[in-house]
Parts: sequence; C-alpha cells; structure tokens
Amino acid sequence: MLSVIITFFDETPYLKNAVQSVLSQDIPGREIIVVSDRPEAENKAFLSQFQSIPDTRIVFHPETRGIAAARNTGIELAERDFVCFLDADDFFVDRGLETQFNAAVSKSWDIAHAPYFQ
Repeated sequence: MLSVIITFFDETPYLKNAVQSVLSQDIPGREIIVVSDRPEAENKAFLSQFQSIPDTRIVFHPETRGIAAARNTGIELAERDFVCFLDADDFFVDRGLETQFNAAVSKSWDIAHAPYFQ
C-alpha cells in the first residue's frame, strides 16, 4: 500500500529513530526503502542491520548524486501504490504518518504534506 523512502547520507545517529517511527505506524503492507547516497562512507555494515526488517530494502548509490536522485531511486524501486519521503534525520510522530496516509486515501488526495517540528 505505501512505500516509505528514507534518504541517507551520513545521519547514522538518527536512522534507527527514523525507521522505528515508520514501523510504529499502523499501515498494513508498507515497505521501507533506505537509499544511501554516500558510497565512500563505511556505512554498509551499519545499514545491513536494517535488512532483517520485513519489507525493508537498503540500496547504495555507486556515487554521491544528491537527495533528489536518492528519492528518484526510491521511486523507481517502490512496489506499493503510494510513496512517502522521510529524511534519515527526521521521524514521524505517533500515528502521524498513519493519520495522514489514511486521510489521503479516503479523500483521494494526490498529494499530502504534514507540519513538522524544529
């Protein structure tokens, strides 16, 4: 139903929280795609821990291409009907994505955007 694309450059301290915030949402059939856009960093071992999460994929760009390219890579790999973006140093509040997603589906919205905290 929903593909959540998480762009990752070097936000190692934050990624676990970002992934957990997606997993805590009650959205059946969701997938998580983490796109690493920093191949020169030694992050493959760190990112491999997320591959054991069901319906989660880790993708590595062979060269740094920027956040837009990382999002496009995620879109190309997405297998669900809807797409959502999350930066690795951000997170969804409890039921935040779930509420937004359910509203978008029930109202046939083409796009939705949520407020954020700084």
